[in-house]
Amino acid sequence: MVMPSNRETPGRVNPPYKRRLELPFCCVPAILQMVFERRQMPVPEQELIGNELGLIVPEDATCHFSWVRTGTKPQSGWGTQTRSEEFSIQRYFNRHNIPLHLFRYRAASIATLDGFLIDHLNYDDDVVVCINQRKLTGGDDEEHVALVQDLDGDSVQLVDPSANSPDMHIVSLSQLAGVLIEVWIISQRPS
Repeated sequence: MVMPSNRETPGRVNPPYKRRLELPFCCVPAILQMVFERRQMPVPEQELIGNELGLIVPEDATCHFSWVRTGTKPQSGWGTQTRSEEFSIQRYFNRHNIPLHLFRYRAASIATLDGFLIDHLNYDDDVVVCINQRKLTGGDDEEHVALVQDLDGDSVQLVDPSANSPDMHIVSLSQLAGVLIEVWIISQRPS
């Protein structure tokens, strides 16, 4: 179980993210757009990012895209298929010569969540939390991603691309720990 520690040092992303709203099933592409923009890199369209990350949507969502995959709902759910090597985020970075590295950490492997978050925020890494959205907000998606903007004491400020979430979503560390599936670190450091 992920436990908070008693660290007092706040962690914060600077410059802050400019929130982008996601197209249907495009939380990962929207997150990557925010990361690229914060890092002053070119920002491709969500649909283009999504298609390279294996985006698949139900038939009734195709009206939001010029071209998108449809078909049977994947076991991992609608949206991008980044757990597949073919559609991985790191492969996307490599294919486009983007000088970033993605590291994935299962929630159970993180000893103290606040210390982990603070350390990576202080390294200027982008911290993406993969959460069970149904448990946190009652949203439609089981798995959803958001960016950690700030950590101060027990309060975690998330930038969530979902139109159904506020611009800045504040959750407690214990709430986040209770819905956390994975943490993705996007870094300029190779390890």
